[in-house]
Amino acid sequence: LNLKGKLRLLQENQEITLNITVKNKKDSIIWLSVGAALGIEIIRAQLTPDSIYFINRTNKTYLVKKASYIKELINLELSFYDIQDIITANPKILKKQYKTESNESNYFLYTDNYNYVISKNYRVQKIKIKDKKGVTEFSFHDFKEEQNFPTNISLKSINKEIKINYSKIEFNNPKKITFQIPESYA
Repeated sequence: LNLKGKLRLLQENQEITLNITVKNKKDSIIWLSVGAALGIEIIRAQLTPDSIYFINRTNKTYLVKKASYIKELINLELSFYDIQDIITANPKILKKQYKTESNESNYFLYTDNYNYVISKNYRVQKIKIKDKKGVTEFSFHDFKEEQNFPTNISLKSINKEIKINYSKIEFNNPKKITFQIPESYA
């Protein structure tokens, strides 16, 4: 899966818009690049099931950690596979005893801590998770019929919101994934 688009980060009355490129190879690797205008890369990251690699181009620094560091970095209990499921807009529904409802266009599954909104064509459109830290919400919008894939994904947590609007979506078109840490970086 190859994705390109705009990432908007809203935090404490501040909004930042950046370019984002994501390359995803199922169960293997997530590669992403975040940049400013004119194609200037700010951050490059690579996640594998066992490791996370992170390059900060502005500070000329890098970080290599175990995959469990993802939880500290984004302050959510997400594994590599959970992140991959969100990127592919195919999150898993946890096995629990749910109360259910439906209307003409959606199904609703909910417990005290988990709420899911699922479309009639069985695509998860929204997940709301309540825990000790607060409420986290994932939303998937504007599904393109030909690909059945959302062009807009958002994540809301206590005081942050991330919105991604994909302008380019490619499936099954292998791309070269390069990740080299420059020797001069600390």
